[in-house]
Amino acid sequence: MYKVLITDAHHRKVLAAIRSLGNKNIEIIAASNKRVYSSRMSKYCDSFIEYPDPAKKPKEFIKFMTKYTSENKIDLLMPMDDITVELFSQNLDSFKDVKIPIPDYNTFMKARDKSITIKKAIETNIPAPKTHFINNLNEVETLKNEIEYPIVIKPRISSGSRGITYINSKEELIEKYNLVHQEFPFPMLQEFIPQTGRKFQVLLLIDKNKNILASTVQELLRQFPVGGGPGTLWKTIESKELEDLSIKLIKSLDWYGIACVEFITDPRTGEPKLMEINPRFWGTLNLSLKVGVNFPELLIKMEMGEEIKPVINKHFEEYCQWLLPGDFLNFIFNKDRFNQEINYFFNKPKKFHYAIFSKDDPLPVLGAVLSYIVDLFNKEKLKNIFNRGK
Repeated sequence: MYKVLITDAHHRKVLAAIRSLGNKNIEIIAASNKRVYSSRMSKYCDSFIEYPDPAKKPKEFIKFMTKYTSENKIDLLMPMDDITVELFSQNLDSFKDVKIPIPDYNTFMKARDKSITIKKAIETNIPAPKTHFINNLNEVETLKNEIEYPIVIKPRISSGSRGITYINSKEELIEKYNLVHQEFPFPMLQEFIPQTGRKFQVLLLIDKNKNILASTVQELLRQFPVGGGPGTLWKTIESKELEDLSIKLIKSLDWYGIACVEFITDPRTGEPKLMEINPRFWGTLNLSLKVGVNFPELLIKMEMGEEIKPVINKHFEEYCQWLLPGDFLNFIFNKDRFNQEINYFFNKPKKFHYAIFSKDDPLPVLGAVLSYIVDLFNKEKLKNIFNRGK
């Protein structure tokens, strides 16, 4: 039996991961800096621990995790979000006795830093929005009279559309660029792709020999915030074109482990364009599991040296919804709420799944509701939710 510790357990993707490992002869320990969350109430969660906030106390976090994994003989540690993956990639030498299936720090930053990702895409002839890479603030002053509007201010390092700002004229560019720059230094200026374009995720698992061990392609049908953010309704699709582009890019980065490559179709040309790589597990993980592509289990087997037969999704037009609060908020703020092909609450397609609700494992719904109530009193959390992609 493997003993696996999964971090960032307050995220819904961790609930999906824990459920995917249930009945797999794996002892599962959920870990978070929060106390109230859905996955700790899953019947598949064997135990849970609380650690120092990795964003606010990174040194204390690493010290705690080093001690805990050693004393409790953890076989594999699975970091699930940007900050924890980054911290572990910087400190891999401190975890000699535990497997951590992530790339080294330099490789990780090729995907974490969106400017590096876009430059690599340009080098490898992968379509991407026209991008201006800013190295000093004087360049913005020069560019304001040369670029086409609208344009997007896009942080080099962020997640969940945080910091992304849309600019409609040169008069507002300097002020808003400086505001974003204060929190996200030297963001890029990127061509605006109309948000009516279709949005896709290519989900991959790749080993150190550049073999693709798992793959799924999804289309995001709804998000919150409505203009761009975490997916609230999505479906599996077939797209060899997007799969091939993603594999080409990932291999050029010498990547290892999990990756989520995101594209948007430019509605003006029909061409898919790279938006970013998420170098960690994605919030829409549950649907891959429902169609039989068990990324967490395959990742563990890969890291532990077990033989793996590649799993490429062949189940298309299956749907998944993150109803509360995600798709409910989309319903409230979406001006086209009554013109949706897939109804928010009724007449669901036959092959339809939910991100949190499960008849087999119902208690996490209660944990999710309690965590949402706690978040209502967290001003920082509410700001992060509603200030994405403005």
